[in-house]
Amino acid sequence: MNLSNGRRVAIVDGLRTPFAKSGTALAKESTLDLSISVVSELLARSGVDASSVDRVVFGSVVQDVAAPNIAREIVLAGPFPESTDAYSVTRACSTSTQ
Repeated sequence: MNLSNGRRVAIVDGLRTPFAKSGTALAKESTLDLSISVVSELLARSGVDASSVDRVVFGSVVQDVAAPNIAREIVLAGPFPESTDAYSVTRACSTSTQ
């Protein structure tokens, strides 16, 4: 895909957070901690340098009130430059198609 400014867009890979039955193994993990783990692993697997990422789009089925803009929280807490655009997507079961 090309943007109107001629820059190319690439979706490199996808990954999801682990999941477990409510109140069990992951109960003490925050949404942000789980999300940063996934993004860090995605960068490691793909070999993409975080400083070359222009935009982070992160989706969730249900928005966490502790991190209402999870994509921006990931950028600020993760390896990305603060100038990286960040968009959070919450569309219930359709999030992955957005």
